[in-house]
Amino acid sequence: MQEKITFRAAEHILTRQQVLSELRPRRDEAYKDTLASLLSALSNEDGKGSLARLIGCACTMGKYLFCMPSTVSGTELGRDEFRDVIRLRYGRTPANLPKN
Repeated sequence: MQEKITFRAAEHILTRQQVLSELRPRRDEAYKDTLASLLSALSNEDGKGSLARLIGCACTMGKYLFCMPSTVSGTELGRDEFRDVIRLRYGRTPANLPKN
């Protein structure tokens, strides 16, 4: 007969956090390797690798969308600022810019 083990939530949470912190760098490295192999397979029609560079940059772009808005740390965006950032993210010109 098996011995009964009592579940301890605090131990479970600690173990889970440790495992996730060890797995995250491994997963990130696997993602980077996969991305690198996919980018190297892209055609280089313009000789500059524009598409590969654009996709490579997309990995780091948009991280501001995941930070918590805070007036203390300066990460709070107003309505117009948010719209401008989104337009820049998608390669469009921000609204209300003066025309030269």
